[in-house]
Amino acid sequence: MGKPVVTVAVLGDTDHGKTTLTAALSKAFSEKFGLSGPVSVREIELGSKAMVQCEAPDRIYNLVDMDTRDKWVRNLIRGSVVPDAAILVVSATVGPMVMGREMVLLAHQVGIPYVTVFLNKFDQVADHEVVELIELETRELLSAYDFDGDDCTVVRGSALQALEADAGDPRQEAILELIDELDDIPTPTGKDDSPFLMAVQD
Repeated sequence: MGKPVVTVAVLGDTDHGKTTLTAALSKAFSEKFGLSGPVSVREIELGSKAMVQCEAPDRIYNLVDMDTRDKWVRNLIRGSVVPDAAILVVSATVGPMVMGREMVLLAHQVGIPYVTVFLNKFDQVADHEVVELIELETRELLSAYDFDGDDCTVVRGSALQALEADAGDPRQEAILELIDELDDIPTPTGKDDSPFLMAVQD
């Protein structure tokens, strides 16, 4: 029997770093475990990768950049695809904005059970009190839609710096911490006793 597959939606506002984070995670998985190859930002942006698959010793992660995967967003709205978890990417320079808030609402509506936050562009903020306020705002946003905003994990870092760094560079520590958080996602279980459902369109 193969490894369990965990599908993780990467959510957030435009230009907050979802695609860069997805590529940085792909690179870090490749360097840490050597079981899957890295995928570049360009490959994701051009849509040549419908999902970015990252393999760990005990499971496989399918990362879906929801900003560039219009088909996935439509499937999510229809309920035919529900990820096992989500990473909410929030820029530490401005906090959650309109699209990010809409994606949290959508995640709540379709029943995504597990959300981790990545506060991106942390290196661009000199005043860490501002970051504290943005983290608080993000936690309140999650709580407003019945996620565990108080206790959810918030990782601070720079996806771009991690993507540019070599293995072992301290700038990759936040991405490695995020990988550890993904390990805490409960393993999906099949629902063999449920009725078969198939989405029909057109």
